Amino acid sequence: VFESLDNTVKSPEDIEQTVQLPVLGVIAKWDVKQKELIVHEDRTSDVAEAFRAIRTSLLFSSPDKPLHTLLITSPHAEEGKTVVACNLAATIAQSGARVLLVDADMRKPQVNRLLEQDHPQGLSHALTNSTDVAELIQPTPIENLSVLFCGPVPPTPSELLGSQKMRTLVERLGEQFDYCIFDSSPFMAVTDPVVLAAWVDGVVWVTRYNRTPKDVLVRGKQKFLEVQAQLVGVIVNGVDWMQERYRYRAYESYGYRSDLEQEEVPAPHT
Repeated sequence: VFESLDNTVKSPEDIEQTVQLPVLGVIAKWDVKQKELIVHEDRTSDVAEAFRAIRTSLLFSSPDKPLHTLLITSPHAEEGKTVVACNLAATIAQSGARVLLVDADMRKPQVNRLLEQDHPQGLSHALTNSTDVAELIQPTPIENLSVLFCGPVPPTPSELLGSQKMRTLVERLGEQFDYCIFDSSPFMAVTDPVVLAAWVDGVVWVTRYNRTPKDVLVRGKQKFLEVQAQLVGVIVNGVDWMQERYRYRAYESYGYRSDLEQEEVPAPHT
């Protein structure tokens, strides 16, 4: 009875049946406070393996039109989108591709805290003055991974992200790097990710196990379809693997595919 009354996401089937979007992968719950960038700090962990499986699902999901620019968002705050975006960017960079992580969350930017580095200038400067964006891009300790921090939070983020200047910037960055990962705000809270979705090649949602309401996904899908955004798929984050193992039998291999360690991700601009 309690389960029938629970409207939150519990399994990949919940997402596929509710919004007819593919599930790119599932990520088990781990101690994020101890290892936020787990794919770099513990590359042999099951969670790191899961991110590599998602990398494969994601980057080969559109063979006819490669996804060079990707927007990562979630329905609500605290569903893990920034942690997922950073780990996904690092995972792609570990394959040898040149990756740029862009903090496009102009409400509550968190990428600088997670990477434990900062820069006083960033995306907001590139959109509000004549600063060359190349001067704002910073290296990270992870090979092949660069970052463009948010910079000072602007008073009108949605207008900046929906501007023609942002569109031009996305196109330019997509030409300079093999893959650009944009971390954005939650789409049910503000319009920022919806307007930005119109400029990128694809959008990935991060949902939280036992927290994200299924009806919210339906409303969110309509928002992105209105701007003709390409919804690539959904990542289920924070799964209690032991409690829900029976629901995830088809996904058990996600954390144990050691052959993904040596895979080569295509780098179309090299």
